[in-house]
Order: sequence, then C-alpha cells, then structure tokens
Amino acid sequence: MQTQKLLAPLAILSLIAAQSSAQLLDWLPVNDLPLSVFERVGTSILPAAATMCMWDPDGDGPKPRCVVIAGSLNLPAPSGPNHDVAYLDADGWVGVSSAFSASSTRAIAVYTRPGDMRESLCYSTSARQYFRNGTSWSQFASVAETRTIAVLDTDGSGPQPPKLFIGGGNGVYAYDGVATTQLVGGSTNPITVWSIIMFDVDGDGPLSPRLLAAGTTGIHQWDGSQWSQLATSIGTVQSLCSFDFDGDGPNSPELVATGDFTSIGGTGGPGISVLRNGTWNFFGYQHVHGNYVARSLSYDPDGAGPMTPRLVVAGRFSIIDGITVPNLAYYNDGAWHAFPEYWSAYTVCIGINAEAGYSDSPQLVVAAIQGARPAFGIVALCDEEPGYRNDPAGGRRPQGETLSIGVVPTGDELSFRWYKGTSPLVSGTTASGSVISGTASPRLTISGLTPQDEGEYHLTVGNAFGVVTTQPASVSLGCAADFNADDVVDFPDYLDFITAFVNSDPVSDFNNDMAFDLFDYLDFVQHFSSGC
Repeated sequence: MQTQKLLAPLAILSLIAAQSSAQLLDWLPVNDLPLSVFERVGTSILPAAATMCMWDPDGDGPKPRCVVIAGSLNLPAPSGPNHDVAYLDADGWVGVSSAFSASSTRAIAVYTRPGDMRESLCYSTSARQYFRNGTSWSQFASVAETRTIAVLDTDGSGPQPPKLFIGGGNGVYAYDGVATTQLVGGSTNPITVWSIIMFDVDGDGPLSPRLLAAGTTGIHQWDGSQWSQLATSIGTVQSLCSFDFDGDGPNSPELVATGDFTSIGGTGGPGISVLRNGTWNFFGYQHVHGNYVARSLSYDPDGAGPMTPRLVVAGRFSIIDGITVPNLAYYNDGAWHAFPEYWSAYTVCIGINAEAGYSDSPQLVVAAIQGARPAFGIVALCDEEPGYRNDPAGGRRPQGETLSIGVVPTGDELSFRWYKGTSPLVSGTTASGSVISGTASPRLTISGLTPQDEGEYHLTVGNAFGVVTTQPASVSLGCAADFNADDVVDFPDYLDFITAFVNSDPVSDFNNDMAFDLFDYLDFVQHFSSGC
C-alpha cells in the first residue's frame, strides 16, 4: 500500500497549480463581524416609550454615551416598574426617574448649559421642563402643551452657544441656560409645535440656515426677529428632517415633512412631502384609514463611508408607493424598503446611535410596541444581499484533534449562526468535553473532537435582505487520509481526492482554509503518506 500512496503525485502538480490559480479565494479575518440586522438589546420597557436621545450619564466617568428612553416604562430588576426615564448600559436598563407623570412624557434632549462642564439630560412633560445634571432633577421652564424639545445652534459659526428650543401649544420658546423666552413677531406665529429644526431653505443661495417650526398650522420660519409662513397644511406636520437624496452628489439637502396632513404648500401629497426647488412634492405615501407618518430622520449606515444616506420614517401606516412597509420604512436609491422585522403596531420612536459602542458605524435605534410585547433594537441597514463562496468542507479527524470548517461570506452587515442538525450552536465547552468556538462567525472550530461531535453542520448568513443557508458539512471521527471513508487507506482515496479537487468540491478543501490550492494537496499527501 505504501507504493500506491506514492504513485503520480509529481505528475499532477501542474494540474494542481492551474486549479490553485483559478480558485484561490481571499479569506476575511475571523473576528467580531457586524451584528444581526435587528438585535434586541432590551425588551421589558413598555407600555409606551415616547422619545429617545443619546446621553453620557456619568460625564468624565467610565460609562460611554448611551441610549436614553422616556415614556411609561416597566423596567426589569433592579430598577423596577413605574419609571419614565431610563438609559441602557452594559448591565441593562437603569431607571433615573419615577417622579414625573409618565403618561404626559413628551420629549427628551441633551443640552450643555453655558459654564457647565457636563451635559444635562433635559426632560419635558406636557407642561413642565426639567434638567438633570448629576443625580437630581431641576425644573427650568413651564411651557404648556409641549410636543418637542431640540438643541440647535442658530448662529452657526457665530459666538452664541447652542440653545434649547421648546415647542409648545402657543409657539416656540428658547432656553439659554438661564431664562426661557418665547419667540414672537411677524404676521403669523406657529401654534402647537411638533418639530423644530435648523434648515437652509435656499440651499446654495444667500440666506443663512433658519429655525423652522412645524405643527398644526403648517411650517413657519424664524429670521431672528419674526416668523413667516413657509407652508400651510391641511392636517398636522409632525416631523421635519433635512435629507440629502444624492449623498456626496452636487445637490443640496432637501426638507422632508411628515405627518397626518392631506396636503402641504398647496401641492404636496398626504403623509410625506419634500420641498424641492421651492415646490412641495408628493413623496409616495398612500394614506390609509387615517394613518400617519409621525417621525422621520436621515440615517447614514456607514458614517463617512461610500453608502448614501437613508430616509427613515416611522408611524402608523401600511403602504408606501405600493410597497408593504408596516409602520417603519426607509428610502434609498429611488425606492422605499421594508425592514426585516414585521412591525405589527405603532413604532413609537426612532433615533440614531452613533456613539454608544454597539458598533463602529452609526446604527438606527428603534423602540416600538410590537403586538402585546415591547421591542427595542438596533438595526443595521445594508446594500448587498447575504451570500457565501463555496459550502463548508466538513472532514474526518481522529478523536481529540481539532477541526475547523467555514465559508467566505459576501454582502455587508452580516449575521452568522452555526447549527448542528436543527440545533443552534453556542460557543463553549460541550457536555462531552470538546470546545466549540466561532458559532456566530463564518468559521466554526471544534477542539478535542469526541464521538458526540459527529454529525451534519450548516451555517446561516443573513442581513436585511434575508437569510441564506449553506449545504450541510459532515463531521466524523476517523483517519483523515481515508478520504472516501471506506475504512481503508489506499489509492482510491488518492484518486477520489484529486477528482474532488479538480471539480472544486468543498470536501477537497482539506486544510479548511476556504481556498482550493497546492496546500490542500500537500496536506492530503502528508496524511496519506503517513497512513493511519
């Protein structure tokens, strides 16, 4: 049998070299690749989360900036129920207030008052506003019928620091860290304000960005001394956002308005409209059964990377441009898209988490009532469908040795999960004593193989487009050189390996490095020559 083992290896080296150059694959580093498209990071926070922002709870302390939610919250231990403000850190939800009327929660924001070294968390009920700097709350204003608060810099590169703006039933108020002043003047003032932003109405024109306030009477703009009407509406404009449809292209950002309005500016359509070249345009929302689009924001999935921004909208709706997008949708490259999760009830708030350490790039944060159960998660959008190159190879190894199997994934913002049969695997020591690692990565490793590790293994690769599943890879105990598993190491094993190798069969990736090359051949010949 030794003579059989050494037959013809040199004669086929040229064939292997050709195969190697054609099939050599780039391998991605095995590390903590991006998390799943919808990762639940907290659940027991309802019945109603109304608003969210980002906040650093301990200033210069060790905690990172984190997501803060306000509403009627039901937190798990140790915080307990009946909180109206809470933040999410590495240990879970931490309640920071149960002193207010949670049912009247309207808005939260982060504001650094002039002279302070630490940012304050600002909280508004329907009638009072408070700030938290340290461990206690202090009231700073009494604006009635509040719907929103926002921190904005109204003089750009000028000397004035940002101010906190409050949208109430009687208009807009500015808080400068000392006093609250109502912005009044002009022929018409905004009433019952739902959204306040800064926006450059004329793009590259001579006007500076202006403060815009949206509400029950449409959209108003503030020029520093008085209000003027930018657009009237039939119904309420509940949210404004600046959105750059062409990303790094030549066009300026445009103003997007959402709400329960049926028209805006005399020409815009129901629910979602965009101000383009001075005219309001219908933007694809199909108004169904009195539903509405309550919130909107611009989200850039990769920060300074090449991806274009997405316009994300949330509320109570079912169809946009003929696409079923229940309550949460995003617009990109000329079309509306649904998220991978089915949001079966009102999506109550959305925000951007760019600093909390969940990811290196900004991620969309969503809190919602999903049926009878709350949902709070992080969504990572992507541009490319999930996939992989070649199915995992599997293999035979003696008991006690180590075997790795894997794939080269394709796509972005991918999630991975290995299964044995129908059971998902968890990294760690198994009941039989072997150690499994990489269960949420493209490459699975089993160290100290035991008979209980034999079986069929497969991998799922997913992102917002869906999930793909590899063909199963067979893992068994035995002599690695017995390629055809007939319990005899002979020349047919050698021929079967060469046939598999020439045909790019995954089982010929003998060293499981996700490449068909000379090293697979050399490793097989070494095992084959050594015998068993």
